[in-house]
Amino acid sequence: MKNDQTNSSKKHRELSGLVAAPFTPLRADKTLNLALISQYASWLADNGVSAVFICGTTGEGFSLTTDERRHLAEAWMAGLARLAS
Repeated sequence: MKNDQTNSSKKHRELSGLVAAPFTPLRADKTLNLALISQYASWLADNGVSAVFICGTTGEGFSLTTDERRHLAEAWMAGLARLAS
């Protein structure tokens, strides 16, 4: 059992600092505007945000399809990866 806990904890990093629940950028026709996410991620990082909780407390996550949530997560991961490099 202990081995499983040790291996599991290595896969996750501990959260610290400010975690934001950003809004999901949408176009006027209510489709995802994924092109804004890289700039949005940069702005949040420049203002002290250390992590994001997407599709979380702002409510739109429940109104998105599974594919839209996946595309949104991929866009945030790509935007944040550019900041880390």
